Amino acid sequence: MRTSERSAAKRNKIYLDLVEDPNDSIGFRLWQVEQRWQRHLGKNFAALGLTHTQYVLLAASHYLSIRREPPTQTALSAFTGIDKMLVSRGLRELEKRGAVARTTHSSDSRALRVELTVAGRRLTREVSNVAVRAHREFFGGLGKNRAVLAELLGQLMPDESS
Repeated sequence: MRTSERSAAKRNKIYLDLVEDPNDSIGFRLWQVEQRWQRHLGKNFAALGLTHTQYVLLAASHYLSIRREPPTQTALSAFTGIDKMLVSRGLRELEKRGAVARTTHSSDSRALRVELTVAGRRLTREVSNVAVRAHREFFGGLGKNRAVLAELLGQLMPDESS
């Protein structure tokens, strides 16, 4: 057995010592559910020509705009947890579609302010309706356990600002 094979076997043994069956791993199960959720949303958003990331950027832009001034790309990245480069790429595509306009921030020339256009607000309403339907389809079977799941997931995501 080569050194790399021994290292891989050792890593696998460590993992198998932690869980005999990967299906008993919460992390693995969470990953599987997340993958199914992404596929489900992808199918629903495909008719609108949007990705899940683009939907999140539209919805977050709307949410942040109605609570204060239009957000910057950096604020969108921080709020959504999406990598800054992915935010930039997603916004570039949305800008090409005429859904958002990016302008230099009035008080910080390094920052780009993001505003939904009229077409962007219309698209946000349309895709939000699709998202609500997709959410009901995917999570509807949980019944009252939906609130329990939301609470448990919230415990895994403490407020990072405190």
